[in-house]
Amino acid sequence: MFRWPSIFSLVALLFCSAVPSRAAIEPESVVIVANSSDKKSLELASYYAERRGIPEDNIFAFPMPEQETISGLDFVKTVWDPLTEAFIRSGWMSGAVRSGRDEFTRQNVMVFGNKIGALVLCKGVPLRVEHEGLFYNDSDEKRLPKPFRTTRASVDSELALLPLGNYRLAGPMNNPVYDQENPSSLAMDKLVRVSRIDGPSYSAARRMIDSALKAEENGLKGRAYIDIGGPHKNGDRWMEEVATAWGETDFDLDIDRGRPVIKASARFDAPVLYLGWYTRSIAGVWKELDVVVPPGAIAFHIHSFSAKTIRKRNAGWSGPLVERGVAATVGNVFEPYLEGTHNPVLFFDSLVKGQSLAEAAMRSNRFFSWQTILLGDPLYRPFAVPLEEQIQVVSPIDPFAQYVVIREMNRLIREKGEAAAANFGKRKFMETPGFALALKTAALLRNEGRSVEALDLLSPFRYSVTVAPDEIAVVVGIAEEFAALGDTASALRLLEAMANSQGAPLDLQLSVLQKASEVAKTSGEYIKAEEFRKQYELRKPPPPAPKGKK
Repeated sequence: MFRWPSIFSLVALLFCSAVPSRAAIEPESVVIVANSSDKKSLELASYYAERRGIPEDNIFAFPMPEQETISGLDFVKTVWDPLTEAFIRSGWMSGAVRSGRDEFTRQNVMVFGNKIGALVLCKGVPLRVEHEGLFYNDSDEKRLPKPFRTTRASVDSELALLPLGNYRLAGPMNNPVYDQENPSSLAMDKLVRVSRIDGPSYSAARRMIDSALKAEENGLKGRAYIDIGGPHKNGDRWMEEVATAWGETDFDLDIDRGRPVIKASARFDAPVLYLGWYTRSIAGVWKELDVVVPPGAIAFHIHSFSAKTIRKRNAGWSGPLVERGVAATVGNVFEPYLEGTHNPVLFFDSLVKGQSLAEAAMRSNRFFSWQTILLGDPLYRPFAVPLEEQIQVVSPIDPFAQYVVIREMNRLIREKGEAAAANFGKRKFMETPGFALALKTAALLRNEGRSVEALDLLSPFRYSVTVAPDEIAVVVGIAEEFAALGDTASALRLLEAMANSQGAPLDLQLSVLQKASEVAKTSGEYIKAEEFRKQYELRKPPPPAPKGKK
């Protein structure tokens, strides 16, 4: 449907499989672009270069518009032309600048290849290119299906084709290395992996850099969450495939198949992997609960306008996720249509296999000159440290160490059975105590008929616990374990404390009160059950007024 220029298409078809793949991205091959009109943009570029060992000479800065959305003419004038000329002049792209301009007002260039491992756009560089009528003609009307008759695009997606030279700007262009784990050097000569370090604040953008480096050094620690239930079968199929793949990584995995998004009453501690869809702006547990996000967290929410802006804390998904501490995410600046978004199956498959963020995004992105962006350090390899190395260095002062133990327990369940996992968890709980590990281990011990050991393990939580908002649901799980083990008094004490915890969203409070009432009723504590029911009714918001009435 969409074609590359004929010369590139022919060469790619003949040689892509025969030419060796390009080596892994090295810091020396990373080029950074900043907006020289914004001092903080320059500072962010220098900070990233320093943290990753990228030469300062690899930073390019030009005066650009300060707004996120720019016209096609401004894109050519302030982004495309300056970068093309600078990269050819400095040797990052081999080619020549010729006289005259093309029909899109771009400088005429001839490009033969490039040596850019990844191109990083810093906060301050424009995000979106609006439709430009001057760049669209009758031939585009004939060759493009109706949804694709536009020159709208992300700046990032246009720059991915910078080494291609004077390509057409209307409609998407096929990615010739889509679904290729190891694309050939020849194919990559005509492409650039583009990532963006950006967000609602400069502090959030810097945190992305630090978070990725910490996770790359110590490995991912946390839980995985998938929110299935969108408007198209293909999207749900992607989600189910990722759920299967993540199940093989041994991360604790929760899957929500309800609509519209995971609610604030759900368990959502330590979200280090997240995949969901389909809500316009951040909502549910991400918005209502104060979530502590582990280092290196990767969150992927599919929505057509998830990155319409990345400067606001609660608009869309990409910017808000970065502001909440996520190290890497993807987004769409306009309407890409489902197949024009990053494919999460390919994206996460590449990451789990040890590839970098930039490599995963390149493989999973079907189109360029289109709507997608990648947010995060392109060099980041989240699965660089295997579980067997992580488990050797768990530390009692690391709040996320318990999740490494839990992941090892899941591996033991798969390979040796629940008894082995319960024994391992019980032993490690003394070294790395935590609510999540206590819940996991106690449940396994109870399943094994070792109720006395389970109660002994949970004894520190019988009376008083101090919790963060995102730990409330975990402690509710511990209360339910107490109830299952016959210790109703401890269960009700914990549930009452959790219902009144500071920072608990109303949805979570109501859910806890319902559970408390059920536990009390089941154990014959009818007066207590009624007290919880009354508390529930008092806190429950009134039903919305009928339309037309106040």
